[in-house]
Amino acid sequence: SLMVTSVIISQTVFGFLPLTASFTMRQLHTLAAYGALMIVSLHLGLQWPMIMGLVQSRLKVTTGGLARVWALRLAAACVAAFGIYSLVALDVVSKLSMEIPTGFQAFEISTPALLLHHLAVVGLGICVVHTGLKAVRAMARI
Repeated sequence: SLMVTSVIISQTVFGFLPLTASFTMRQLHTLAAYGALMIVSLHLGLQWPMIMGLVQSRLKVTTGGLARVWALRLAAACVAAFGIYSLVALDVVSKLSMEIPTGFQAFEISTPALLLHHLAVVGLGICVVHTGLKAVRAMARI
């Protein structure tokens, strides 16, 4: 759906096609884009132990000390906190619920800042899914 709405919305690249981009089509495109972002964060969160194992083996990091564990947990908490801030800054909830926007905030944010906000949202999703999965596994052992 993301690709289809992209073709319909793009008046520059596909201007020769007799398609009109309506407001609803733009909302559907935004919904599909943020939905894909949530799916990516869910997938990465589920695969996080494998990703960390791959990074450890490539960087030849030995299983390490308590200081490294807490430093990584602190970094994850910072990413999650900025992710929560980014959810509000990007107004993701209203975009996922297809509410009518009151302004065009995306055009007021620089491209690098917008990318950083989106990465923080993905990072938040990774933290939530990975932590939730660890909690479920811990409860299953009890």
